[in-house]
Amino acid sequence: MAKIKIVIPVYDGLEETRRCLSSVLASMRQQKNPVELVVINDASPNPAVTELLKNFAKTHDITLLENTENRGFVATINIGVKLDPDADVILLNSDTEVANNWVDRLVATANMDRTVGTVTPFSNNAEICSFPVICKSNKLPLGLSIENIDKNLATLAYHKLVDLPTAVGFCMYIKRECLDAIGYFDEETFGRGYGEENDFCMRASNTGWRNVLSPNVFVFHKGGVSFSDEKAHRIEAAMKILDRIHPKYHGLVDAHIYLNPAKAHRLTALIHLYAVSENPTVLHISHNLSGGTAKNIDELCAHNVGRLNTIVLQKEQSDSLIIYFGDLEGESIIFTAKQFKLLWNLLLNLGVSYIHLHHVMGIPEAAFDIIQNLNVPYYITLHDYYFINANPTLTDNTGRYCEDVSTRDKLCAIARPVPFYQAINSWRATQEKLLNNAQKVISPSQATKTIYEQYFSEVKFQVANHPDWEIGGAYPSVKLTAVKPGENFRILIIGAISREKGADMLEKTASMAAQKNYEFHLAGYAYKPLDSNVIEHGAYQDEDLPGEIERIDPHVIWFPCLWPETYSYTLSSALRSARPIVATAIGSFPERMAGRPYSWIIDWHTTAEEWVTFFDKLTAEHLAQDGEILAWQTQEICSDNTTFYKTSYVSQIEDAKKRDQTNASAYDITLPLIQLQLEQAASRTSANVGRKEKLLLLLMRLRANGLTGRIAKLIPFNMQREVKRLLSRDPMHDVVNRTKKVGK
Repeated sequence: MAKIKIVIPVYDGLEETRRCLSSVLASMRQQKNPVELVVINDASPNPAVTELLKNFAKTHDITLLENTENRGFVATINIGVKLDPDADVILLNSDTEVANNWVDRLVATANMDRTVGTVTPFSNNAEICSFPVICKSNKLPLGLSIENIDKNLATLAYHKLVDLPTAVGFCMYIKRECLDAIGYFDEETFGRGYGEENDFCMRASNTGWRNVLSPNVFVFHKGGVSFSDEKAHRIEAAMKILDRIHPKYHGLVDAHIYLNPAKAHRLTALIHLYAVSENPTVLHISHNLSGGTAKNIDELCAHNVGRLNTIVLQKEQSDSLIIYFGDLEGESIIFTAKQFKLLWNLLLNLGVSYIHLHHVMGIPEAAFDIIQNLNVPYYITLHDYYFINANPTLTDNTGRYCEDVSTRDKLCAIARPVPFYQAINSWRATQEKLLNNAQKVISPSQATKTIYEQYFSEVKFQVANHPDWEIGGAYPSVKLTAVKPGENFRILIIGAISREKGADMLEKTASMAAQKNYEFHLAGYAYKPLDSNVIEHGAYQDEDLPGEIERIDPHVIWFPCLWPETYSYTLSSALRSARPIVATAIGSFPERMAGRPYSWIIDWHTTAEEWVTFFDKLTAEHLAQDGEILAWQTQEICSDNTTFYKTSYVSQIEDAKKRDQTNASAYDITLPLIQLQLEQAASRTSANVGRKEKLLLLLMRLRANGLTGRIAKLIPFNMQREVKRLLSRDPMHDVVNRTKKVGK
């Protein structure tokens, strides 16, 4: 048996340290190998941390050392490493949590080969050892506990070591023989911390020691507690040092990320977690476009974590499909049409019990065969009007709503023909069958349902707002900001503005009001460059929008929409901002804003001249009381259907029998998938690095350049993302590493 010292350096992070020590102490009774716990207080500036450590030392078998002055991270861990010349060492950050017999499994991995020097486990947040997605700070999959994830990973046997270019210092097992051979951590160079484990591992590998992964151990890592705001600076400085003293280091890391040799273990563990879970698994199916549909899928995946397990199936390129585990940022596998049998086997093993169909645009016909063969119930959500005549917005070639039912199909077909130029009756018959067989067809608004009922009278519709209201709760009261003397009247438009969403109307109205004291702001971008009368702020991340609205500080938010939006997440953001809102009387706007004070619903046929007149009247009559707050006392959205996703949606899925899974082990299912991934990776190497990826890299270099980078910032973020997706669906680090291998 190995004798092990667990060394935990502590500087700050009171609650993180409490949870860390509690988890380690609880696990020590489960280890067969003799374990000692050493905690070193590196002169913490937080008296509560010092008191916590003393209390733990009084009540538990802990060796507590205290530095009289702050020595820095590397010097502190060297103190612990040197305590016992016969013991192996586990360096453990104070913002980690462990479970079960984690130490014994690290020891077992270390003993698989005498040349193993360091071992690192999987973690939610551990760069190249992150799980389930490499180089990402992950949420805990399926809402499981740390103990549950680790317990399940512990059941997965493996027989071949996965080499790493470096250990990751959050949890690093080090053999004493390795320490004796190459020495301790370089505190003179890395004294305050960051980069020291990379240097150590490079020195180890240069003398024949291996750094390996332990894929059957999971350790939670919060991250960022040790250095807080200093982290980015320390990383940058450490990387420069590593480049100088170990010039091959970054190339080795890049190659590891590209090859992702632990992908087999990641996928195996994920499939196993899904397969053994008692929660039902929902398969979401959609196109591969961004926008409200993708947002709704991610929202649903997150909203019922712990009750429903989710996977997402999307169109990839050509006839390919891609599976995401958990959400659209999760681990993924791509399947070509010839590989759909593997996809079928995977879905069987995952025990899919329900399907949620969001869109059929571009989905290969063979995918529907798989859906039919699964023979499970399904929901459909109406994100637009594609099911009616393949024109998602029901607009003509000028971007305006075709309100006359008698001419709608003809005008919509001119703007957007039915796929493969099918006869409209044939198209609609196919969609009607799909809609009629759904358990529920979810309409995000009554207005959407009303339009659909003109074509599909037998469909079982369920009106239910998207779950952002369930998540955020009731909308706030409306606060009025007066236009002060000498101040311009600020009108804000939000989002990616197409013709259908009123981009041309915005531009024309702003032009006509150019001589007035108006400012038209666009938080987002338009389908074309707008003239200088519109102040464009560029794209934003969803989480940054509230701050962007506060920064612009509009007197009113305007939605000049010309098509019947089914819901509108940008309207949700506007409602949350507590600002006055003006919107057109079309689609979901009237019902979602009903009864809201300082909110105006205007005829969507209103001309630019009439809009200017309206805003003139608005400034004169309605926006004079600064700071006035009026409660929205009757929110029509606050009806029973707003709890649909927490109640009947989940209960109906839970009532569906979990599909019987195959008897195949996770590895039996995973190995063909891994072979598939390796073949796909091989096809992208060497001369197969295409022109599109080279163009993408050129664009990335231009964006990094000073002058062209400033110009690039003017290009909306979502537009940049779509260009990137068009040129390559792979992560940028994959593209970069691939081109490094084949030359520029």
